[in-house]
Amino acid sequence: MGAGAGKARRAGTPRRLHAGPHTVDGEKVGPVDDFFNARKTGEAVNLPDCLDATFTEFLIQLVDAGALVSVGTTRDGGALSLTVTYDGEWRREYLTSSDEIHEYMKFAAVSVEARGGRPPAPTDPRSRNRGRRRS
Repeated sequence: MGAGAGKARRAGTPRRLHAGPHTVDGEKVGPVDDFFNARKTGEAVNLPDCLDATFTEFLIQLVDAGALVSVGTTRDGGALSLTVTYDGEWRREYLTSSDEIHEYMKFAAVSVEARGGRPPAPTDPRSRNRGRRRS
């Protein structure tokens, strides 16, 4: 018997799928790679088209409202990863066209501003934690 044989899976823990064809709930499905590669077009996202003046306007609006915006690409370059964090909550999307990106950034800006924009800074300087406390 292999390692872990005989151990029950915890409820809610997904089964690990092997790369080849397999069965899920009695239904035959293709390789796991089909699931992950279904949306891939093989083309790199066009960054100059996506990171244009409209994107920059929304970026400034979000940062000015107090949001953290993280921008990157997927490993294969096929999508732009955008993460907007505000007041401890975050949302990440993988987008491939300038239209999708503009729509996401607009929605993010409206959402952050609806939550009140930049939260006020603490008035008591002792309440701000800037690193380790000295003993």
